[in-house]
Amino acid sequence: MLETYEIGKPYVVYARHALNHTQNRMHADGLPQKLGFRGALVLGTAIYANMTRALVASLGDKWLGNAEIHARFLKVVCAGDRLRVETVPVAGQEGTFKVTAYNETANDEVCAYFETTCPARLPAIDALASLAPNEWEGPVTQDRSWDLVEVGKPYRS
Repeated sequence: MLETYEIGKPYVVYARHALNHTQNRMHADGLPQKLGFRGALVLGTAIYANMTRALVASLGDKWLGNAEIHARFLKVVCAGDRLRVETVPVAGQEGTFKVTAYNETANDEVCAYFETTCPARLPAIDALASLAPNEWEGPVTQDRSWDLVEVGKPYRS
């Protein structure tokens, strides 16, 4: 049966990766389990994409082209976890919605949420978005350390 996505109607998805191969070992089987996780960690972008289904189905281009979004990713989601996504209007705020992802595999804990609206005018782009990343010598796959982090600068591309 084909799933329908509507604001106000919860739906269920299974977290997974779009690709079966990754260079980041936290998103592959093996290392995450050694560190105590249930499985490979699913990318936040994959979780976010699953959380937008009701908004895209209901509002389409109006939301896709003019949305302001404030998101929080709170808990790890592992490949195969069952997520229940709820999209509801925010009381007293016309055109504002709260989307929450509950990880049913992990005792229904909230793993991510965001609030979104389509303002008449989008806010200015954050000045940090135009900064060049903090590049350093060596391969992208080299071990990361806090010594390579510069506060207020984007991390290596």
